[in-house]
Amino acid sequence: MFWTGYVARLACLTASGGVIQDSASSATLAAVLVMRERALKWKGNKLGLSGQARLRIYCSGHVHTSIDRAIWVSGIGEDNLVRIPVLGEMHSLDVAALDAAIVADTRAGFLPAGIIASVGGTSVGGTDNIAEVCEVARRHDLYVHVDAAWAGSAMICAEFRNLWDGIEMADSMVFNPHKWLGAQFDCSAHFLRNPESLVRTLTGSAISSICAPLAFGFIADLTGNYSTPFSASLCLLLVGAAMCLVMRPDRQVQDVA
Repeated sequence: MFWTGYVARLACLTASGGVIQDSASSATLAAVLVMRERALKWKGNKLGLSGQARLRIYCSGHVHTSIDRAIWVSGIGEDNLVRIPVLGEMHSLDVAALDAAIVADTRAGFLPAGIIASVGGTSVGGTDNIAEVCEVARRHDLYVHVDAAWAGSAMICAEFRNLWDGIEMADSMVFNPHKWLGAQFDCSAHFLRNPESLVRTLTGSAISSICAPLAFGFIADLTGNYSTPFSASLCLLLVGAAMCLVMRPDRQVQDVA
């Protein structure tokens, strides 16, 4: 769990912290729900999607299947998940095509809501240029979620960090310490630039204080206010206890050669 704190420092999101989710799939679903509510001016939960402009979410063709499921569960619909072509040996999302698709959709009356970028897709390791994706998102005022569930743990190694240059510009990011860093399952680290957006999406109200503070701004959600499940699992609470013990902010870390 020490390395989870290290990656938290490396991510350097202009963030208030994050939450331990039960899986990256849950984190991605939460991010898609935030995209939906933000685009609909926080009225989607109340009014539903009927009669609203059709939302659009953008990603490459190499994202994990959890993105498809998040689109289904959120009610946005598979036809509104726009898959952008990829370029180069990293199978990176073509940002020029992304920008063009957003412009075309806006002109056609759709409502672009967000972009899901990937760092290490589980099919061929597709890795998007996070900085360029975030620049496009800023131009169009879109929310960016980065799925680094598989490869995010590799960022403890200095020689790989160029693979997520620009990560500090993202709105949220998830990676799984239980994949490479020896943490027990359920340990999906969901970083948030603005936790209030997530809480507002899932509760309709402001930040909840009913949670267990961990370290580096992380919390263990005891209420369901930061996650789609309504309660915390025992494994999650054990992970939280481990973080409290070993993720002290004053602990010194060195780059891994």
